[in-house]
Amino acid sequence: MPELPKLDEEVFEAFVSLSCRLSPENLYMDGEASDAEVKHELRAINKEWKALEQKAGCTVTEKDIWQLENQRWKEHGPRKRRGY
Repeated sequence: MPELPKLDEEVFEAFVSLSCRLSPENLYMDGEASDAEVKHELRAINKEWKALEQKAGCTVTEKDIWQLENQRWKEHGPRKRRGY
């Protein structure tokens, strides 16, 4: 299994936020978003994701983010995040 990327807290939190925005209920606004709105949001998320990867200096997948989140949860328990 490949090693998970090392991310500083700010970058990690930004990736978590983007991952949450990718969930179907958020992306499709519980079925109220038009196809054009969804495409626009996906383009924006992908652009932000690529910028974060450049900042992190590595390629990061959504799976990486949730594996890191689970690892941190096991080590430190739940925590509050900004914006939640």
